Amino acid sequence: MMRRFVLPSLFPVLILVLFAQCSTILDSKGPDDKIVVVADSAEWIELKPYLEATFSTPMHTPQPEPWFTLEWVKPEDMESVDLSRNIFYVSTLDAEHRMAEFMRASLDATAEEFVREGKQYAFVKKDFHARNQTVVFMTAETMEQLQNAIVRESPQLLYFFKHAWEKREELLVRYSERQEDLEKRFLEDYGWTLCIPKAWYVGKDSSELNAVWLRRKVPVDTERWLLVHWIDNASPAMLNGETVLDMRDSLTEILYRTVDDSAWVQIDRENYLQVETDNFLGHYAIRVQGLWRMSDRSMGGPFMTYVFLDTLSQRLYMLDGSVFAPGYEKKVLILDTDAMLHTFSYRKVTATGETGSQRTP
Repeated sequence: MMRRFVLPSLFPVLILVLFAQCSTILDSKGPDDKIVVVADSAEWIELKPYLEATFSTPMHTPQPEPWFTLEWVKPEDMESVDLSRNIFYVSTLDAEHRMAEFMRASLDATAEEFVREGKQYAFVKKDFHARNQTVVFMTAETMEQLQNAIVRESPQLLYFFKHAWEKREELLVRYSERQEDLEKRFLEDYGWTLCIPKAWYVGKDSSELNAVWLRRKVPVDTERWLLVHWIDNASPAMLNGETVLDMRDSLTEILYRTVDDSAWVQIDRENYLQVETDNFLGHYAIRVQGLWRMSDRSMGGPFMTYVFLDTLSQRLYMLDGSVFAPGYEKKVLILDTDAMLHTFSYRKVTATGETGSQRTP
């Protein structure tokens, strides 16, 4: 699932681990979906099941694809992975081995006090060795405390790395070669826009449906679809799960049909469907994550939908991304599409006219 967690208020504000950093910093490298775990060999054996349960939870596309794979690295080899995208340093605090010594040297006095008082066990640092890198230090006095902390803080730990990956994808979209003329046209014609990289094209542009469908067929034998739909003079009552599901199904029945018109796209309401509230670009939103399928069940894939209401203009927006990619890992493709959705912006208007400018994609 691609849920964007909002950290609960009772979760302590993260203390940044204090280190001196080089003035020149290199770019991080390697797969976005790999976390390098640096741990003592004996402790790794005890911690591995807990870390896999946290980071390798599956995204169903419909085949299960783990969010992250884990690569264990011995403490004596830790410098060899300094440029990795994601690093997880973990150790008990008082053990007599190299990893524990590293952990004690890494935490300042305040952080170590928090650990010993049981107030906080995980500390995150951005761009620690390299740009666009996420590093987490996690420790506790005993192995039992450490295992329990991993279980308890599992959603937040996963969030740190997923959110960083999502932001990297968004930056790639924003700084890619884009179709600025098309972006400008949507803003002028409909009052909204988003970043549209090359290789995307318009599949349908309907002012009657208040819908724009964008398509991409790269890599070969894959399809990515992005749909923007809007409803003027909308009611806040439309922000509920069933309404959103029905809204999507009614649109895809019209827009996403086979060439011979015998089948159309619909939501698989039986498997892996998640409907949640979310904060989307500062708006209260309904977020749907799940699987789509053809009405004749001939094909399918993952999708995600965000629906929010701009209370100033009373316009409801539905932003939707879908992937069809048999034989490919679909997790990366749906994340790329989600990144495009998060570049969405719109001109702020009221029923009587324009009152402000939109956020620049």
